[in-house]
Amino acid sequence: MTTPPDFSVGQVLTAAQMNAVGLWLIKTDTITSVASKEITGIFSADFRNYLIVLDNVKLSAAGIVQMQMGTTATGYYFGGTTVNYATGAVTGEKGANSSTWFASAVADTKSAAVSITVFSPNEATQTSYECRGTDARTNGAGLRAYSGFLDNTTAYTSVTFTNTGSGPATFTSCNVSVYGMRN
Repeated sequence: MTTPPDFSVGQVLTAAQMNAVGLWLIKTDTITSVASKEITGIFSADFRNYLIVLDNVKLSAAGIVQMQMGTTATGYYFGGTTVNYATGAVTGEKGANSSTWFASAVADTKSAAVSITVFSPNEATQTSYECRGTDARTNGAGLRAYSGFLDNTTAYTSVTFTNTGSGPATFTSCNVSVYGMRN
């Protein structure tokens, strides 16, 4: 088992210590007062896989947060399940050649969250993803989990988040943190 590094203020770090760090914060951003937003400059040849965390996700009306790689609007395949908080009922959801992936957080004026792992987005191969998120409504569906792939071999540098809310709904808040995973 590897012990995480313990750094102290003013310490000079060695290459080995720095190379042992598994996640590197690439970018933080917020999404507010818009129905969709592209987060640019996040995927590069520096990392193969990425973790994207959305927290404090609130929409002006209930909706499912969705994502697109760059601005590509076709070729998304995904499947997932939802477990209802109150009843335990399990339902399946899918998309075949869709315009987005579901990014699983369902939000309204209450705060939801989602973690998304994106595999090989900046390589000339199929990009895939998996995510887990919450439905923030007390009468909502509950736990959501999805995975899928994008049927092309485009290398991407950005991701766009949008939602299915009515109108569509606007994001009233959403914190975005993007991490590169050390190979």
